[in-house]
Amino acid sequence: MRYPHVSGRVPLVNVALLVAVLLAGEMALRCVGAQPGGAGPKVVTAQEFRLVDSEGKTRASLAAQADGSTGIALIDKDGKRRAVLRLRADGSPSLSLHDADGKNRATLDTQADNSVGLILTNRDGKGGAAMVIPPNGEAAAILKDKEGNVVWAEPTPHLEIKDDDQKPEK
Repeated sequence: MRYPHVSGRVPLVNVALLVAVLLAGEMALRCVGAQPGGAGPKVVTAQEFRLVDSEGKTRASLAAQADGSTGIALIDKDGKRRAVLRLRADGSPSLSLHDADGKNRATLDTQADNSVGLILTNRDGKGGAAMVIPPNGEAAAILKDKEGNVVWAEPTPHLEIKDDDQKPEK
């Protein structure tokens, strides 16, 4: 069967277009480091990576900040950070867990001075418990009621009450 509108030769423009598309595709694959057979690149370099769900919402982030700190954040379906692991510029790490409202409720923290702390708070961020071990190694614990008033502490914190002139009261 012959088709009157198709000649026996393919126009040179069509061949050139096909070659251009194939070359552009090959270049694009090489630029992103994609390899045949689904094998990904061995190294990917960026300042931030975002993991998105099937709807395109960010669900996790790995980022390096300008101040030298880095962090990983896990984000719920509503866009609220629920868990964050940070490494400050000074090298000290911190892990925080957040409630459904995005409020920080639990923190495990170390500081550059080698102190460490565990802090748990109520929804208002006032009441809760804390355990701290400063560089001298003398551990301390504190419990606060829902209004933030200290109800128990060990060792008992020394509170110095001062008058209006900032002198200790007698």
